[in-house]
Amino acid sequence: MMKRFLLITICLLPLSLLAQSSFTIKGFGKAYKNGDKIFLTYRQGDQLIEDSTSVNKGSFEFRGNFKTKVRGYICRNDNPRFASELFDSFDIYIEAGQITLNSPDTLNNSIISGTPLNNDYAKLHAALKSLKEKNKRSR
Repeated sequence: MMKRFLLITICLLPLSLLAQSSFTIKGFGKAYKNGDKIFLTYRQGDQLIEDSTSVNKGSFEFRGNFKTKVRGYICRNDNPRFASELFDSFDIYIEAGQITLNSPDTLNNSIISGTPLNNDYAKLHAALKSLKEKNKRSR
């Protein structure tokens, strides 16, 4: 009985390594206009994943699956495939769960929350922001 259990477990192990996790990204911004185009870009292995959606009533949403946690980015109205510079963008970690971006105006000024890596990133971003402001005042 134990040998059979071990054999089944060993056979199923490779399948669990191929398992995917899901994520949801929801963005909210008072200054977002209906029809603004939002682009999501991240890598999975050697594959570049690109997705896009439109703003509707000040919000947007992405849903997807991933194999490994990675850093990606979201940008507004500048297609990263063709733009030479991204004027309104925000780095994000793709990981399991619901990720929320709240913005008073642009993606650049978003506050991210919802998942462990992104919560830590928000804390780092806030700490660096106050440090940068302090550095500007001392000049």
